Amino acid sequence: MLYDAVKVFEGEANTEKVNATESKTNNSDIVSNNEANSNTKEVNELPHITPEMLPDSISGWVQDVCERIESPFEIGAVTALTLIGNLIGNKVGVRPKQQDSWTEVPNLWGMIIGRPSIKKTPVYNELYKAVSRLEIEADKEFEKALKDYEIEMEVYKEKIKELKKDGDLEGLKSIPEPTKPSKKRFTTSDGTVEAICDIVKQNPNGLLITRDELSGFLKMMDKAGREGDKSFYLEGWSGTSSFSVDRIMRGSTYIPRLTLGILGNIQPSMIKQYVYEAVQGHRADGFLQRFQLTVLVEAIEQKNIDRSPNKELRDRFYKVIEYIAKTDYFKGSIKDDFENIPFYRFKDDAQVVYNEWFLSNAKEAQNAFNEAFEGHLSKLPKLFASLALIFHICDLAVDTEGRYNFGISKINALKALKLVEVLKAHAERLYSTYEVEEMLKDAMADNILEFLSTQTLPISFREVSRKAKGKPNKEAIIKAIKGIYRYAGSKIVSKI
Repeated sequence: MLYDAVKVFEGEANTEKVNATESKTNNSDIVSNNEANSNTKEVNELPHITPEMLPDSISGWVQDVCERIESPFEIGAVTALTLIGNLIGNKVGVRPKQQDSWTEVPNLWGMIIGRPSIKKTPVYNELYKAVSRLEIEADKEFEKALKDYEIEMEVYKEKIKELKKDGDLEGLKSIPEPTKPSKKRFTTSDGTVEAICDIVKQNPNGLLITRDELSGFLKMMDKAGREGDKSFYLEGWSGTSSFSVDRIMRGSTYIPRLTLGILGNIQPSMIKQYVYEAVQGHRADGFLQRFQLTVLVEAIEQKNIDRSPNKELRDRFYKVIEYIAKTDYFKGSIKDDFENIPFYRFKDDAQVVYNEWFLSNAKEAQNAFNEAFEGHLSKLPKLFASLALIFHICDLAVDTEGRYNFGISKINALKALKLVEVLKAHAERLYSTYEVEEMLKDAMADNILEFLSTQTLPISFREVSRKAKGKPNKEAIIKAIKGIYRYAGSKIVSKI
């Protein structure tokens, strides 16, 4: 069910200049992709994320890493986009509408579903080196600042003693206490609310939680005594709301703007139960659907590739990461008194692309095959807008001449559109897998048999369908009792 607005005119993305006047969108910019979609479905293969869907400033290094490690490109793409989106955090946002104050920040959640052989962790480790070098630099700066602080505190304490000795109350009130430096953090692998609150208090722009295995993280929130953790993460996904945490031993912690991202891996066998419960409605909190950057990945053919990393592509990627991490104000962003977050909007022709997609996606969500997938589709507007913003910021990072037009361009809107539709296809597969359907059928059968055990037999199909949980049809009822139906079916359920 890919949106019929994915295919960009051939060569369009390569011909736009950053300072050129962009033409208005017309119907020929967005053409039907139904034929390609039907071909994809015929071979039962999910569409792939390709380097052309990412900004040139990052796609080259992501591709180089994945090719050398011999891992699917989707793993590198999801890792890079989640890292970059959460480095931006709440420092700048995007307003998907031209007039409204609705603001999204790009703290995306990424989930890579695949077997161990797809080499998820090596790709993450290689791409994360761009952040690690900044963390090492930040650690050195912190150690120096901490030493300066300790000296300043000694001086402060001596002054306080002197003022107290002299009885100078006005002096005691006016002397400022030195501010203890905070340690710069971009990520953490500790998923406890207490630890995250401490880190976020010192790093208010946002934090990315990384988990090599998401299954442990998901199970942790199901443990007794951790019921409040899920609401903490759900609030952190919005990225723009405040949150208060109260603990008996640690007191109260107030976070003015809780902005959290999550990135992790999970094996197909481990995710089935969570998908099933989301489809069944047992987990109707929308937690799983917030992993908008979700891909289902298969291992690729191994060729034992052995070549040197491309230094030029690496340095270009590192430049983007460093620019984002060290920038507090992104040039051309706007600020008003509705949200205390600087923001960008789409250019006029990019706005047309977003508006058309938005309406199509809303219609698709209303007709979704189950409520879990409907919930996923309803959150895609944040993903679309966030991706377009990420691509825009990546362009700014390499715009050395400073002539960039500051609205989000049509090219970046179209890139976001193509990527969103690929991710939508992966989500559709996830929420409609054969295993999930089989689990649903098993649950329906249990409901039917449990209902029959409370009834006086025989009973009509009509009454079972009307009163049993889930309102099963005749076919489902027969399947539920098929083990005994041949011999005793007529005594259990009448043929009416």
